[in-house]
Amino acid sequence: MKKQTHKEHEAAEPTQDSTQNRPEAADTNQSNTVADGFENNIKAEETASPVDEEKLATDKELKRLTDEIAAKSDAFLRLTAEYQNYRRRVEKEKQELIKFGNEKLVVDLLKVLDNFDRALSTVDYDCEENKNLVSGIEMIRKSLSDLLKDYGVSPIEAVGQTFDPELHHAVMTEAAEGVAPDTVLDEFQKGYTLHQKVVRHSMVKVSAHG
Repeated sequence: MKKQTHKEHEAAEPTQDSTQNRPEAADTNQSNTVADGFENNIKAEETASPVDEEKLATDKELKRLTDEIAAKSDAFLRLTAEYQNYRRRVEKEKQELIKFGNEKLVVDLLKVLDNFDRALSTVDYDCEENKNLVSGIEMIRKSLSDLLKDYGVSPIEAVGQTFDPELHHAVMTEAAEGVAPDTVLDEFQKGYTLHQKVVRHSMVKVSAHG
């Protein structure tokens, strides 16, 4: 076997040193790989961060819009309720106007009815000559009374009833035996209602308290 020369031995040593340095290079490469991975993770987190912020902004905007829609919906419901109340109020006022729009005319016609009653109260029914006159007055009075009734006019009950300040106007009092106090004894002028609303109180005499 040929003996290795000194030069050949020296030439071979760098190869051995190169081989010995390989683990160190591998460690360096591994460190670089870890560092690169860590850096990539940071970059990934930095890349994901704007997405998260955008999602938060979107959620915030969605909540704002949801609250705004709820508020507008509530306002719409209140406005609808107010409009319905307004319509009912206008309809009621319209009906009231129809019912009581002719109240003044009714009151004036009641005066005419009073005149017929006064005329009949002064007529001598026993006189044969007055029969046709009385019959004519009674016929006209009944026609007027029926017309007023058709328009919702009704007479107020008075004599024998307990005095009611909502219906009766007491012009005098009188002691009466066997009659309870505050009982209507006589009626001087008949009262009337128009659709249950008093348009003229009955003028009455009331029994006094003992």
